[in-house]
Amino acid sequence: MATTIEELQERLASIQQEIGKVSQALNHLLVTPEHQPDPLALAVTASGQRFVDKEALRSAFPSLLAEAEARDLRPIGPEALQALMISEGIRPEDCSASREIIAMREE
Repeated sequence: MATTIEELQERLASIQQEIGKVSQALNHLLVTPEHQPDPLALAVTASGQRFVDKEALRSAFPSLLAEAEARDLRPIGPEALQALMISEGIRPEDCSASREIIAMREE
């Protein structure tokens, strides 16, 4: 399919218009006082490493448990957790958790 210069100019104008809309939306976010960053949002450092503010997670966790109606939860330790998982039919040799993580990374 041959593309004419006029078609390219139209495409470029359309792209420039969309960039202008995005730029305006970003400027609006910068000047809007009610815009507060989500403390649970994933942040990326200058080196590209990702992290989440753990303090915000710690403070949000009790309300999450309350919403799920989960009360009186106590840590059981890794060995007890592994035994519980095996009793529920999870086979460690299947590496299903690792496979799921890898599949999610590839999405």
